[in-house]
Amino acid sequence: MKILIIKLGAIGDVITASALIPFIQKNHPQAKITWMLGKSISPLLKLFDGIDEIIEVDEQKLLSGTFVQKIMGILKTWKKLFGRKFDIVYTAHTDPRYRLLSLTCVKPTHLYPNKKKAGQHFIAGRYRGDEYIRLWDSSAAPRQTSTYFANFKANALNKELNSQLRQSLAKTPQPFISLAPGGAKNALADNPQRRWPIENYVQLATKLHQANYSVVLTGGPSDTWVLPYFKETQVINLIGKTSLVELLQIYQKSSCLITHDSGPLHMARLVKCQTIGLFGPTEPQEVVGKDENVLSLWGGEELACRPCYDGRFFADCSDNQCLKSIATEKVMKIIQETLFIHEQRLH
Repeated sequence: MKILIIKLGAIGDVITASALIPFIQKNHPQAKITWMLGKSISPLLKLFDGIDEIIEVDEQKLLSGTFVQKIMGILKTWKKLFGRKFDIVYTAHTDPRYRLLSLTCVKPTHLYPNKKKAGQHFIAGRYRGDEYIRLWDSSAAPRQTSTYFANFKANALNKELNSQLRQSLAKTPQPFISLAPGGAKNALADNPQRRWPIENYVQLATKLHQANYSVVLTGGPSDTWVLPYFKETQVINLIGKTSLVELLQIYQKSSCLITHDSGPLHMARLVKCQTIGLFGPTEPQEVVGKDENVLSLWGGEELACRPCYDGRFFADCSDNQCLKSIATEKVMKIIQETLFIHEQRLH
């Protein structure tokens, strides 16, 4: 059986959808799996075992480029798939336009989430990793244990950090706590509704430093906008200084990560980093399921509008009362409790 999975991004969505890989391996052990995704995320997927081929596309041009760039992106994709024979093409996007990408394949069976057809859409309140599997096999019930992803290849994260990162971490007393205050942004949209207020992250960094914890700021190149807010705090800045693989290694070394619903949250889950996830417009159960390494704080319990995400769009909200209601003091207390429990387990 030859299978093509089309899931271009974003980071968190691709990681969550990787639950398909062990499911396919178990039920179709001889299957050959090809995955089409954005080239910026490709280094991450190359770490996973069970994927036989990766087809990269320029998701920035394809999704948010000019009209000409979009057309060229589709034509290049059609050329890569022209005449290819797949038994199943799973387009793991709800937007029907993504189905255009596989038009030049030779008449496969198509699977995709479809909001208009009963039973072929994500069910609210269920973990998305389980839902990707259910849309493949309608008889697959939600798992009752911790959530799983595709397995890493042997020694996938054993590569040594580059010298600049080693020097930065050498200045950081161990263990350290990571913050990821940016994120919630991809080629199609910037979703500030998902972010805990940046001022809260600054207050938390100050409190952590006062409590003798070392703090490392993490994120991608698009997150450098947060840096001016931290100019008066004692932190190690690694934002925009790591590759995706190196960021996984940083989280692997971290005692704890504090972030909101974003790519770093899922990357930390991959390496079983103790994580405190801050939620507002999205429902924690849908995002992280029953992951024992994530402690979720869902703000805005008293708000009738929460959650306000329908799987594609957020409500037009400029105030974020749900996330603002999560107090810095509460997060700080939970960090200390989480680290204490973790240390007790180690001993």
